[in-house]
Amino acid sequence: MKASSITEYQRSRARYQLSRLGERIQRDADGALAEADAAREVSNELLALVERGLRELAELVSEPGGIAPQDGLERVSTLFVQFAEFADSIRDFYAYLGQVLARYDLDSAEYQGFKELLLDYVEAITEDVGFRAPRISAALDALWPHLPGARKSAGRQGCGLRG
Repeated sequence: MKASSITEYQRSRARYQLSRLGERIQRDADGALAEADAAREVSNELLALVERGLRELAELVSEPGGIAPQDGLERVSTLFVQFAEFADSIRDFYAYLGQVLARYDLDSAEYQGFKELLLDYVEAITEDVGFRAPRISAALDALWPHLPGARKSAGRQGCGLRG
């Protein structure tokens, strides 16, 4: 379209419009870019929630009468989701770390700064996991005697679980 004036251009219906498919592609691209930025952080809060959830579950199953099956199912499902999201954030972070360390556009000072910052962050993550791991293990040890069906099944399948 050729417009002879701004007013004619503004009145014209032949401006660029995003097609339905184009809009969907743009939305997906925006989502992918947002996820790439979000992958820089590990969700340590999720590991804390897993720890707390396991402790609460261990307390509930050891009370007289145990835990209602539906409540137990919901709690275990929540724990699986929280842990899966934590593991995904760790995977995403290490993928991001690999991308940063492979960048060629950084000079040596920028690279060194990135490296030190990321190593500090990795150390903080490792310390948090090291802090929570014994607590999670203790909660799992407390839960284990209350899972007789799982113990028998684990023994038959030889999956390496304690029993």
